[in-house]
Formats: sequence, C-alpha cells, structure tokens
Amino acid sequence: IEAVLGVEAAGRFFRVYDLAPTPVHSSKEETDEEERGVLRIRRSIADAQRSASSGEVVAMLSTLEPQRLKLLAARNRRPQPARDDKIVVALNGLAIQAFARSGEILRNPQYGAVARRAAERIWTLAYDPKTGDLKHEIFRGRAQIDGHLADYALLGEGLMSLYDSTGEDIWWKRAAVLADNILKRFAREDGSLSTTAGEKYLLIPPDDTGDRIHPSGTSAAIDLLLRLSAASGNPRYAGAASRIVRRLSGQIQRDPEGWAAAVAAVNVHRLKTEPRQAAAVPTGEQGAPGGFRIPNTANYVRLTAAGHVGGDHDEIAVTLHVEKGYHINANPASLAFLIPTRLAFDALTPTRIIYPRPVRFKPKFAPEGLDVYEGTVSIVAEFPKGTLKETQTIRGKVKAQACDEQVCFPPADLPVIVKGSD
Repeated sequence: IEAVLGVEAAGRFFRVYDLAPTPVHSSKEETDEEERGVLRIRRSIADAQRSASSGEVVAMLSTLEPQRLKLLAARNRRPQPARDDKIVVALNGLAIQAFARSGEILRNPQYGAVARRAAERIWTLAYDPKTGDLKHEIFRGRAQIDGHLADYALLGEGLMSLYDSTGEDIWWKRAAVLADNILKRFAREDGSLSTTAGEKYLLIPPDDTGDRIHPSGTSAAIDLLLRLSAASGNPRYAGAASRIVRRLSGQIQRDPEGWAAAVAAVNVHRLKTEPRQAAAVPTGEQGAPGGFRIPNTANYVRLTAAGHVGGDHDEIAVTLHVEKGYHINANPASLAFLIPTRLAFDALTPTRIIYPRPVRFKPKFAPEGLDVYEGTVSIVAEFPKGTLKETQTIRGKVKAQACDEQVCFPPADLPVIVKGSD
C-alpha cells in the first residue's frame, strides 16, 4: 500500500482504514504482518473521524476515493481468484421468476426487462428447438450437459411468471414446450418423476427428497403444470400434476414442511383429484391409500353456524370443532407470522365480533406459549336488530390455521351460511 500510494498518503489512509487478517488466519493468536490483507474501517468510526480530523463520515470516506481507486487498480493487475463461471439454467429460472414477479408487484419495469433479457438469453443458448433438448448449464457461451428435471421445471416457472406479468402468449407457449418435454422425458409409469432423463443408465436412479435450498424439480413441475392448465385451458396438464401429487401424497402427509413448495402449489391452484383415479392409487412408501389428501386446515376444523334474534340485536353464533391433537390460532395471534382466526361476512359488517377466551399452549418452537383455541369454541357476531329478517341468506367465512405440536398447516377459508328468519 505504501508502494502504491506513497508513504505520506498511506499514513493519511491508515488514519481511517486498518489492515485486518484474512479469515483463514483470524483464529491465530498472533498474525504475521504479511497475513494482514483485508481493508476495514477502524472498529470505532468516532476514532477514525478524530484521527482524520473529519466531522462527517461521508466526507471522510469521499476524500480517500482516489487512494481506493489506485489500490483497486493495483489489485486488478494481480491474478484473480478462481471462480465458478457456469450459468445454471435452473437457478436462472428462479431469478427470472423473481424479477418478473418483483417488476409486476413493485411496478418496476426495469425488473421486468431483466427477466425478459435473461429468459431470451437462456432460451437461445440452452434450448434446442430441433431436438427439444434443454441443457443444464452454459459455460463460456456454450451450453452443455443434458438438463435435469429442475432445469426444465424452474425455467418453465420463470417463463410462466413472465407470461403473468406481460400477458404475452409466447412465454406460456415456451413453458408448455418444456412441460411437454417433462412428461415425455421424466414421467415414470407409476406417476412419479425422475430427476434425470438418463436414469435407465444408472444403477440407483436419484429421486427428489423434498424442497431444500430451492423448490425441487418435482415440486416446480407440479406448479408449472397447474399454472399451464389455467393459462392454456388444457386439462391434460392438471391431470398430469394430479398423478404426480397422488404418487407423492404419502411423503407430503408425513413431512409437509419438507415439501413446502409442493404444498403451496397444490393449495394455490386448488388441485382436485377424481375419485375413480384416486381409488387406483397404490399403497407403499410413496403412495397413500384412498388417493391424494394434502394436509390442510379444513381437514382438522369443522364449523356450524346458527342465527338468533336477541332482545336488542341479532346475532350469528359460529361454532368451531377442532380435531383432538390440533389447535387454531387465537384472535389476535401470538406471533406475527401466525394467521389469527377471523370471522367475516359478505356485504355485511357486524357491530361486534366476540372471540372466545384462548388457552395457553406451549410447543417446542415457542416455549413462552401461544394463545390458541382447542376443542369446541364459538365466535359470536352481533348485528343490528332486524338484520336476519331482512337478509334472506347470510354468507361469510372463517379463516383459520390449524397446527399441531410441530407444524402449522396451510390456512383455509371455512364457509359460513346462515338462512335469514321470516
């Protein structure tokens, strides 16, 4: 640093900056001077300001910009550390989806433009329209290695997000090409999906074991097929997704949090299975007898509702029956990420809603305890006198989230229907 900046300038530089040891040496009690190679602002900003006789942090750092640029130029003349330069198609699919959705939600056209450029680039380099092959990665402008299930599915997800944000048919049509290839190359006879098109050459073909650092190829394929079914109106895609989910249902029921992306996809798109198909589902490690049943709050909570005409008001009592071993969150919920039980009506606003007194529940993940409802509880909504007589049918819903000792299930909207009185 003294050789680059000169002794006098380096002295001024070190009034603000200090040389810290590189991480590999940071555990040593004593560090040789040549091992100190990381520039950091002195631990105390106030000390650095006093040393540099500067009242403003920004001004202090700005005055040293020329010195930093000289050091950077000297650093860039040295060999750079090795880095992984390959472009993975699956991860780009995730990034395209993130930029497309962010651009739409935040109304930022720059994010949408990034998604579009990336999608065009990946499609041009990694997809072969003659063979239908999608490659796994791009390295120095050359696509290589046959694509895995995750590459097809996650890139398809990114293209569907571009369709959602732009309304341009080209994106869902390209996603449909990838989905068709998934069903052609990765679908097994038992309804599951292989993770590689070349599994027949493998002694032990690898299966998806759940959603880890990103959605698995299987979960992404389920979501892609369901989104395509809605966009194209082709029920073939929903049928394919249904077969995949039914085969996976045993694993999902045992470990729903391990298949979070699959659970989310099925609940968002309201996947339904046909009874005659469900009856043919095999039992075993992956299959579940009786067909697909995704864990959902509605499986553990039932309700009944009745209207009553009181002295000075009308009221509707909604009685919730929570299955033993489960609970629903109280209103208000104890933690911000938990969804409180909430009663609401269509086109009617109660004068008051009375929620039941909660009980204290202490799961392992919240030893301080949570306020919940268990067993049979009632929520009472009060209305102005005459409301039940004037309204023929009152409709509403209870939003609730069921949990057990370990996991909370996706919330459900439980319908409330009450006939008005004559």
